Amino acid sequence: MSIRINAGYILTDSVHVGETEFVMGVHSKAPSQFVTWACKNGTDYFWGHYFSDPLLAMKDLLARANQELVFCMKKQENARRGRENQMTPACNENICGFEVLPFPEKPGYLPISDEEFRRDTLAAWCRGGYREKIAAALYGGEREWATLCKDSDPSVRGAVACRASEATQLKMLTDPEPVVRKFLARYGTDKVRTAAVKGWETDTDVLMEIAKWGGAATKRKVMELAWHLPETLKQVIPYLSPGCIKKLEIYPDREVQFQAAMHGGMAQCQRFLDAIRKDRDAGSWLMSWNIQARVEELGQVKKTLLGGPFRSRKHVEMER
Repeated sequence: MSIRINAGYILTDSVHVGETEFVMGVHSKAPSQFVTWACKNGTDYFWGHYFSDPLLAMKDLLARANQELVFCMKKQENARRGRENQMTPACNENICGFEVLPFPEKPGYLPISDEEFRRDTLAAWCRGGYREKIAAALYGGEREWATLCKDSDPSVRGAVACRASEATQLKMLTDPEPVVRKFLARYGTDKVRTAAVKGWETDTDVLMEIAKWGGAATKRKVMELAWHLPETLKQVIPYLSPGCIKKLEIYPDREVQFQAAMHGGMAQCQRFLDAIRKDRDAGSWLMSWNIQARVEELGQVKKTLLGGPFRSRKHVEMER
């Protein structure tokens, strides 16, 4: 079986669920950088999640596959059971965390096309209640997004943020509600995330989402924005790239250096231990204890990847 490579990452693991494949990879030139992608048709990779810890990457791979599995099982169950009561539609779909009304079938007696029925239904939902607007935002297109992106309900605007086009998402970056901007950070493109950082986003939770889902360049901009905000910086460290984490070794705050070492490589951990070796206070002792545990954990990961009892697909294939 040939080794698969995408964007410089060697794909080591994959899980197929329905028509979607989820893959995990390690960077061919930076072995401390990991990624998970969703994939269609074996070549179309999208929705990349980036990590500096292989265990977090594997956890994300399994979580994404499990989420897709739950969705497929619900879809299969709904198809089997059918609509038991079409007069009282139920929330039986979950899209981006929202419970969504099923789209109704066009009655055969209506003298209009399917496209006209869909358009009229979405227009009616845009004027409806909370559940109808959520459904319109997630099933609709530019017409519905333009109407609902200014709705008074933050949840409705959040649903728009999940599915809207990049142009609409960019217009929503000034939304006053952090929950809406968090959806933009999670489901937007890197252009949207970068624009949020350049617009001086200040909410810590939003910056965490941007760092979590953004690419390497976006993560670097988040670090630069949070450089003078140590409390915010400590929150986003788990989602920064290895290069950013290494730069934090020179940060003037010892707690930030510690958090960076806890998510860095073995060499960075050792340098941090050397730096605090002479300190005798309780805080430094506790930091040292945690870093030692981190070093042991990284040693176990290295042993496993290089030939321990559990071996990755990449290493097994390379030995064939």
